[in-house]
Amino acid sequence: MPARILVIDDNPENLELMTYLLRAFGHTTLKAMDGEEGLQLARRETSNLILCDLHMPKLDGFERSPGRYVVTLNFLRCLWWR
Repeated sequence: MPARILVIDDNPENLELMTYLLRAFGHTTLKAMDGEEGLQLARRETSNLILCDLHMPKLDGFERSPGRYVVTLNFLRCLWWR
């Protein structure tokens, strides 16, 4: 069942990779480049899931979620360090 997923990441490559993969599996994606933009988008738009990087400028993945399911991601950053 396709979902509407908000992806929040300050790294443009990670953001594009995640949205590409999610769309390839039939999901609709929304994108934000930092925590503040992501929080505004989460309040304005309806999404089934939020994927959020942990370490970002302004608000990060440790900040309080907008009352929705939020999965914080740090594994993509580890993949780029290899």
